Amino acid sequence: MDDQALVLELKQILEKLGIELREQALQSELGKAKSGLVRIRDKKIFFLEGALSQKEKIKLLIELLKGWDLEAIYISPYLRERIRESK
Repeated sequence: MDDQALVLELKQILEKLGIELREQALQSELGKAKSGLVRIRDKKIFFLEGALSQKEKIKLLIELLKGWDLEAIYISPYLRERIRESK
């Protein structure tokens, strides 16, 4: 599976979990941030640094997903294994 397809599948999983993904340039007074999950009222938003490489995005999204219950969501066998290996 190529990186672009993997990122697309990860984005679809986030959507199924009710997590909005926003890719954009992230900066703070302390410098650049790579990503972060926030909750605003009842809405979950994951901010992802848009300038990251596909491989870095994959790594961060997998890190995010390993903390969620994914049993009821269809995930390709390849990606499910990558998530398991990251735990």
